[in-house]
Amino acid sequence: MERVIIVDVNHTPVTLDMLKSFDLRVLEASDLTGRLVAWDGWKEFDPSSTLVVFPGNGASIIRKYLPVNWFEKWTTVSVPAKRYWEPGSAPVVISQRIFPSSMMLGWRKIVVVDDVVSSGTTARVLHRINQPWFPGADWYAVTWVAQMSYSARCYSGVHAVEWVGTDKTKIPINSLSTLLAEREIAESFANRNLREDDSVRFLDLLQELRTV
Repeated sequence: MERVIIVDVNHTPVTLDMLKSFDLRVLEASDLTGRLVAWDGWKEFDPSSTLVVFPGNGASIIRKYLPVNWFEKWTTVSVPAKRYWEPGSAPVVISQRIFPSSMMLGWRKIVVVDDVVSSGTTARVLHRINQPWFPGADWYAVTWVAQMSYSARCYSGVHAVEWVGTDKTKIPINSLSTLLAEREIAESFANRNLREDDSVRFLDLLQELRTV
């Protein structure tokens, strides 16, 4: 089964080679972002009536990679969104209103930009909380990576730079930044997706990267 790591932290070619040695599909954030910016679908959005929303920490990482001149064209806003997950349990997503104080008129399209759309839970929760306050707006999602089995029927469209999995099955996806910051998630990823000897070697590599 394919397993994907998004390298979204500073790295060297040696780091990439080491990650690939575990038979992982390694995607670089800089390449994903370049392809996201070059997407022809942006031409379908009118900057004067389109709001681009960045939910949570994953989206904040994308912001760091986007070129300055891209922000000059679009109206953007960040909104808190937290995905809580414990190994063996379903994830829980908590989000907030994009603009807490008022009804927002005039926005015809809302584009949610995130690093990964897996189950679609974050996208759905964000839409449920905010859709009543953007009357008449159509919602879209744009992402680095998406599972083909995602569920977000409330969105008019979802674009991913990379589609993975199938319409019935998901594959493991994680970002290097998360694996470095969250040891429990890193251990779960390694134990569930790598052979025992590779699991130990993988966790040792992460520990080395934490100390660089």
